This record gives sequence, C-alpha cells and structure tokens, in this order.
Amino acid sequence: MYKKMVFIGLIFILSTFYLGSLWAQIYPVVNNPTCSARGNDGNVYFNVDAKPEGSVATVTGANLFYSTSVPAFSSQAMTNIGSTDYVDTWQCTKNLPASGTLTYYFRTKTATNWATEAPNNSSNQWPPNTGLLAQTCDEASGDLEGTSEDDLDLTGSWVGFSGDKLYVRLSNDSGDWTFGSFFNWNAYSFGFQNPDNAGAEIYYALTYIGVTGVYETGLFRQTGSGGLPTRIGNIDTQISGNDLYMRCNISDITSDAEFGTWTCGYLTCAGQTLKITGLSAEDVILADDTQGCYFYQRIHAKNLATNNSPTLTDPGIGKISVLLDPDDLFHVTYTDANNNVPTVRQVVIEGTPHTIGSDDHKYDDGSNFDYDYTGGYEIAFFRFCDGRDTVETADIGISDYANAGKPDKFSLEPNYPNPFNSKTTITIISDREYYDANLTVTDINGKIISNDMIENIGVGTNFITWEPGSIPSGIYFYSIKAEDLSSKTGKMLYAK
Repeated sequence: MYKKMVFIGLIFILSTFYLGSLWAQIYPVVNNPTCSARGNDGNVYFNVDAKPEGSVATVTGANLFYSTSVPAFSSQAMTNIGSTDYVDTWQCTKNLPASGTLTYYFRTKTATNWATEAPNNSSNQWPPNTGLLAQTCDEASGDLEGTSEDDLDLTGSWVGFSGDKLYVRLSNDSGDWTFGSFFNWNAYSFGFQNPDNAGAEIYYALTYIGVTGVYETGLFRQTGSGGLPTRIGNIDTQISGNDLYMRCNISDITSDAEFGTWTCGYLTCAGQTLKITGLSAEDVILADDTQGCYFYQRIHAKNLATNNSPTLTDPGIGKISVLLDPDDLFHVTYTDANNNVPTVRQVVIEGTPHTIGSDDHKYDDGSNFDYDYTGGYEIAFFRFCDGRDTVETADIGISDYANAGKPDKFSLEPNYPNPFNSKTTITIISDREYYDANLTVTDINGKIISNDMIENIGVGTNFITWEPGSIPSGIYFYSIKAEDLSSKTGKMLYAK
C-alpha cells in the first residue's frame, strides 16, 4: 500500500508541475463585453476588450458567439478597432430579428492561449449539448509524446457551467478512454486554478482514472509543492464516442479552504493525459496537453424588442492644461442603463461632427468621453446613439468656459516691434470672449497718453495695433483691462 501511495503522489506531482507552468503564461482577457441596442435597420454592434491594461500579450483574434434559439449558437469573427481609446477593442456587427432574446458570449486569442466565456447550462443537461459548451483551445491530433496510444491523444477541450456545476468535455483520437492495465495505466485530467490565489499554487483537477482500491475517479486538490493529492469531491463522467464528459459541483472547489478569495470571475484551465508505467518519475509520461485558457462563468442576454434611452450629462468645454496645451477639451458623460455601446459618439462643432472616445468601456455607470480640438468655434453640442435611440445635448457656446470648471486664461504678450517708430502690435491670448475692454497707454510719470475702448476680445489670439501720434520718444506703459479681470501691463520703447 505504501508503494501504491507513493506512485499516486508521483502522478499528481508531475501533473501539477506541468499545470503550474500554464498559470504563469500570458493570456488575453474578455473585458467589457457589450453590444448596442438593435437599430431600425436590424443591426446590433458588438464590442469586447481583449487585452488587460499593461499586458504584453499580442491578441491575434476574437470571436462572437450568438443565438436567438439556445443552444444553437453561430460564430462571427471580429476585427480590431485599433484607434485611440480602442487599441485593444474588437468589434463586429450582426443583423438580427426585431424581437426575441439575444444570447451571446465572446472568445479572445493570442497565438498560444485563449480566454472564453461560455453558455449557461441552466437545466443541467447531462451530458450537455454541444452548444452548451465553449471550446478552450485549438488542439491538434498526432502530438503525443512518449507513447503511441491514441486514447491519450487529445484533440479538443470544452468547458461550461450552470448555477451549481462545472462541465468539461475532452475529445481524443481513438474513441476509447481505457484505464490501461497494471503498470500501464492511463489518466485523463482537466485542471482549474483561481488566478486570484495563483501564488499559493493550489490546483483542482477532475480526473478520470481507475486503479482499483487505490485511486478512483474524482475531484482532487493538489499543491504545487508536491505531496499527496486530496480527494475533495465526486464527479460525474460519461463517454460518448470520442468524447469524455466530466462535471463537478462548483461549490466543491470554491468552498474549499485552500481555494482563496475569488473576485476576478474566471478560472485558468487546461487538460492533459498521462501514461504511467512504473513507480519512478521517469515512468510517468505527460502524453498530451491542451493550451491554457481563461474560463469566465458568464453569458449575456438582451431583449431585442425593448430599450432604455441613454443619457448625456455634464457637457462642457475646458482645457487639458492651461500652460502646456492650448487646445479645447470637449467632454460629456454617457450613461446607458442597458450598457449599450454607443454606435454614434460625436461632438458637433460649427455643424461638423467629430467622433470622440473614452477609455472607459463600461457604460451602465457612466463613461466620460472627450475630444481635443484646435480651431475657432462659436457653438457645439454632443450627439450619441445607443444603436436605436439618439440623444443630443443643448448647444454649448464659448461663454460656457466659465462653467466648465477650468480656470480662465488671459495673457498679454510683449508688443512687436519693440522699440518701434510708427506703430506696434500688442498681442492678447484669451480662452473666452470679452465685450468690455480698454487699452490704456501712460508715460513714465503715469500720465495717460491714450485710453481706447476695445470692441471685442475673442477666443484665441487677438492683435491690437497702436499708433503713438504726436508724442516724444521714450518709455511708455500699456495695460489691458477686461471686465472683472485684473489689469495686464507691458512696457514699450518709442523711438522716432
């Protein structure tokens, strides 16, 4: 019995050593999955973010899986938007019926690993229909190592879930799932890890194996540091042709004392097969394995016939940086109770629409959109559409700067030329309009030489030409007073 237990320990030590290498790999993600409302033309727009912030992952593709009659899902390849604020966002469009329930989920890929959501097997159908499982990898046949038994040659893996179960499907090249014989055993396993607790190196595996009286099929917990595995629950299994189905209670994993806090909403998972021909490490062969995958236990549903209109709040105009960036920053908050992606997102400036963006792609709690603009304007407004309903703000005029929460900018630049002998130009830079301003020139004794009214100081750069008339050469001071602002003063030298 002692030798048998050591043998079982070897199986899992090597198994979890391999699985541990999977958890350290770089994965894509399925972040901010959403779609638009159905438009009058029948189109629904889908978006998903496929790369976590700061990741070095190179995403190579994304797919939408959609259905109006579960479990019959169809697939649509997505394209990368790639523009500012949407560098890692993928999109596609589908034309869908005017009523019914749309059910959908997403899958993203790098060259080596996937991330996928999955259908909800809400009725716990067993074994589950093909449409109730999500594929986790591309797994080629004929890639066995150390053995030629087709039973151990995996050709695919799938996952699914319900309110209380996790589902797994493995496919092999032979259609047989034999346990083998004495000192020639086969083991078939699919493992999970909690990414929020990855440092603890705790792994959970649904394992199909039969070593009578010693090691039976079940759900096992293993630590990366080795030691004997702990059986923590039963699993159901069923074989149908080339497919091995397994399922366990989710709570058997998540309520385990070693599982840890789980907030990310997905599990890292992978499948593998082992050939065991003896008691030493050299006798345990990793015959085949699947690529790792992030598995999200969620799916999305939308009523195609109904919609709540989005809202636009806090429209304004400001500055990115008064000192470093003179461009205007138009900003507005878009909120959609249905989390609909906006299919139109514009600021309309002097009648010309400009597409604006946001790096916040979760819309049901408010997303701030902005647009950096250079150029003159008098009137602007915002226009958004959630696919069905279009909303607009009232006009925002130049006078709204004061209400944008940004400091006013009013500066007086040095006159040019200086010295001058006939006339000189005084430059004023302002970020709002002033209708009540004066230019006053005095000599070095404070005597007023001229006091001229300026009809209008506009947004941007303003040029005022001043001619000295019949005054002697010398130093003079000029000042600008605009409405409630403090006077701005400069010095100039007049030389006849």
